[in-house]
Amino acid sequence: MGHPGGKIQVDHVSKVYPGTRGAGQGQVTALAEVSFAVEEGIFASLIGPSGCGKTTLLFMIGGLTAASTGTISVDGVAITGPRPDKIAIVFQNPTLLPWRTVLDNITYGLELQRVAVSRRRRVAEEYLELVGLREFRRALPRELSGGMRQRVALARALALGAEILLLDEPFGSLDEQTRIMLGAELLRIWEATRKTILLVTHSLSEAVYLSDRIYVFSRRPGRLKAVVDSSIGRPRRLEVMTTEAFRTDTKRLWDSLAEEFQAQ
Repeated sequence: MGHPGGKIQVDHVSKVYPGTRGAGQGQVTALAEVSFAVEEGIFASLIGPSGCGKTTLLFMIGGLTAASTGTISVDGVAITGPRPDKIAIVFQNPTLLPWRTVLDNITYGLELQRVAVSRRRRVAEEYLELVGLREFRRALPRELSGGMRQRVALARALALGAEILLLDEPFGSLDEQTRIMLGAELLRIWEATRKTILLVTHSLSEAVYLSDRIYVFSRRPGRLKAVVDSSIGRPRRLEVMTTEAFRTDTKRLWDSLAEEFQAQ
């Protein structure tokens, strides 16, 4: 069941990195007083200028780093550390184990959870199928393209069975065509699983194409500047990028961001 305040609740969260010179000198405020909620089952994105704290916030939601002030909760329970039962994270770099096959990379998290071998295999095969890599199950990461490696990382995260998927610019290092095709793939997977997804991206078109809601951040210290709700229906296919609704949403997003880039 969803929590009345949202699946993910971010409440007055700030992140301050201490200075190196003592007495608070040189300290950096990465995020300042950020509050928002993400409802269960939606696809949401965080977007803003480089250095505005988007990834920091994602890692705080994932329990990898602590907030300086404020609280983050999932289903009403405060996040105080990693929650692999609830939250899976896909990083910018796929972080696959190079000596393990595709299949064995996907089962890795399940091994750590002490899941029985037969079930590990079954779950891994299911998600291999979902990301379209069944015929590469015995390949090593070095034998795959960048896009394929990222799909393995996505399958590994999905295999954990977590309800929330946090994505830190997973397609950021890929070329534009691959990025668009993987975005379409990600939408297909989201439609099949209806996980709650929170994506960090620098790409306006990616955010508009994928998201139900986009949280726009100011330059550092990152503050929540605007929330753009999608006016594009579901399900979505690539052709939606040529529509008036897509252009309108992209312009709304750009208008929110433009002054931040001009002020840098």
